[in-house]
Amino acid sequence: MRYLFVLPIILIHSTTWPQTKPTDTNRDFGSWSSAQISYKFNKRWTFSLEEQYRLKDNLTAFDRLLTQLETEYNLSKQFEFGLGLRHLWLNDNLGNQQGLEHHFRFHLDASHKTKVNRFSFRNRLRYQQQNQLGRSWLEGDYTNRNYRWKSAIIYNIRNWKLDP
Repeated sequence: MRYLFVLPIILIHSTTWPQTKPTDTNRDFGSWSSAQISYKFNKRWTFSLEEQYRLKDNLTAFDRLLTQLETEYNLSKQFEFGLGLRHLWLNDNLGNQQGLEHHFRFHLDASHKTKVNRFSFRNRLRYQQQNQLGRSWLEGDYTNRNYRWKSAIIYNIRNWKLDP
């Protein structure tokens, strides 16, 4: 069962799926700063609040500010489910209509984690839906729905807190 979850990691990392193709027009140096507080209510429930501030255009322009509230439920040592709510302030500085946009996003997560010797393998499937606030339904559909997969491999180095 453990090795079944290693296969998606190998498949995903054997191909490259970039979000954007690197061109001269979208090469950019940005900054993501964040702070998070978490509260473990009991063995099964965890709540967290996160704030992020992002810069773009080689650190010369505000990109977004987001606030996210999230909860996780541990079904077992290997499986957990999560729900998150996010409010975003996005800086739209392209096109004819520029300005600060407000968006709301929620996501649902299903995660699996397993350990093999000193390695930890984690896989997460996320459904997310984002809507632009303040737009009427007459102006068009501003809903964005995505499924996202995330895999991670963590190696525990003995007596060292900064594990890769």
